Amino acid sequence: EDLRLAENLKFHDLYSDNGLHFVDKKFNSFFSKQDSSLYQKFLALKNNPQSFSKKQHDDILINSARVLEDFIVHIFGIKKEAAQLRAASSLAVKLIF
Repeated sequence: EDLRLAENLKFHDLYSDNGLHFVDKKFNSFFSKQDSSLYQKFLALKNNPQSFSKKQHDDILINSARVLEDFIVHIFGIKKEAAQLRAASSLAVKLIF
């Protein structure tokens, strides 16, 4: 049986060019709804990277990675597991520092 993903995605979409274009479309929609301002910066960076300083570039990518993580959690339906992992990571950081 095929793994069920959110957003009408199919597991085999992750293994084909057409499927990856569909995943990309879903991610862009998700991203724009989650943080439209960051999404606009991400698009600007993608289309014209030389117009950003290295720090701006890094900040946009780091913040975009957080949205990507949320998207992955969403499509795979692993919210509970992700929350547990974040809690464990937070605890580890507190113990180290």
